[in-house]
Amino acid sequence: MDYSQIIRFMKERKPYVHATLENTVPENAVAAREYIQELWDHCEI
Repeated sequence: MDYSQIIRFMKERKPYVHATLENTVPENAVAAREYIQELWDHCEI
């Protein structure tokens, strides 16, 4: 799934909002956080 528009919106207008992926469970929470962080870090506004 392409989260680029959502991440761009969050980074521009709501940088203080916490986010997680819909299917995040304790077993994959670290990987999900790292994935979102990578998207955030590479998002250009």
